[in-house]
Amino acid sequence: MDAVQWVDERGGIVHRSDLLDAGFPVRRLRSDVSAGGLIRVRRYWLRTANAPVDLIVAAESTARLACVSAARHRRWWMPEGI
Repeated sequence: MDAVQWVDERGGIVHRSDLLDAGFPVRRLRSDVSAGGLIRVRRYWLRTANAPVDLIVAAESTARLACVSAARHRRWWMPEGI
């Protein structure tokens, strides 16, 4: 399986350690970044073009999704106006 597909299957954004733990070598990740398939968000976060904007913003600011943002991302039911 290729790293880009692997990241897409996990929501479009992952920590580099997850890719390394899955057996993808650093050289391959660097190659995918150079080719544009993976996009470096921060030093240890990689994403694809399909990553949700809220996750990209959280990774860029070293934040995490919480409460309402996490519920929306997981597509849980939310009352109108929230």
